[in-house]
Amino acid sequence: MPTPWAQAAHAAIGLGELPREPIVMYLVRGMSAMCALYGGLLLLLAGDVHRYRRVITFQAVAILTVATCESILMHHLPVLGNYILIDGAVCWLYCLPTLWLQTRLEKE
Repeated sequence: MPTPWAQAAHAAIGLGELPREPIVMYLVRGMSAMCALYGGLLLLLAGDVHRYRRVITFQAVAILTVATCESILMHHLPVLGNYILIDGAVCWLYCLPTLWLQTRLEKE
């Protein structure tokens, strides 16, 4: 993610100016790279849902677990709390249909 995009997003959610320390830029770029990698993995898994059924189920359960723990532990933060709850809800909205669709696949 380009730095101006990260700065604009940071300001747009009410967190002010994004700190310019090298560690912050490292974390922003690292998270952006992980999101791109995960998106590629999902495209790969979607190519053969029967073959990767167990991996798809695992990643959905893992995301639900992490999102739930994150929401429970961090929802009280002053500004970020609302965004953390929204993030948790979006994870549930993605993963529950994924798990439901997994139950509809015929076992091979």
